[in-house]
Amino acid sequence: CCRDNECGPREACVNGTCVERPCGQDVPCRVFVTSTTHTGNLGGLTGADAICQNLATAAKLPGTYMAWLSTAEVTPSTRFTKSSAPYQLVTGTQIAANWDALVDGGIDAPIDRDETGTQVGEPYNVWTKTIADGTFDTDDTTCNDWTVADASASAGGYADRTNTSWTSGFSGLNCNQEIRLYCFQ
Repeated sequence: CCRDNECGPREACVNGTCVERPCGQDVPCRVFVTSTTHTGNLGGLTGADAICQNLATAAKLPGTYMAWLSTAEVTPSTRFTKSSAPYQLVTGTQIAANWDALVDGGIDAPIDRDETGTQVGEPYNVWTKTIADGTFDTDDTTCNDWTVADASASAGGYADRTNTSWTSGFSGLNCNQEIRLYCFQ
């Protein structure tokens, strides 16, 4: 049994139980880079989202997670909820004050922590096909909408950067390369 003042800062009392409030308006949204690496064959956007969700669940992170990944038709700017609250690493470090700050060109801190809060090392490359404003990067291909790991080329960012190259720093990487994903709550 609980009352609102007995729950944590990210929780509300619902039917006598403290439950995680969804991120967005007044609760920060969590962000991490995957501890695992993957070829461009992610099983499409659905498969990439499942990778993020499975890692978050295993790390006991509440909420729903999606990959910061684009196809020509679907992008983070069209499928993500645009938070008015901050975006934070799972460690609490702010990467952006809100959606507008997230997509204005640079971020406050690199997204270099995985789902457990551990700082990642090489490879820093991250599949995205997304430019800094959250829309589709027209360079190269999307590894056939993230379903093949053939020799096509795709683009992405670097987990150790804060300028626009956090999301669109490279192009021409073969889809058979094993690199990371960004996951957003």
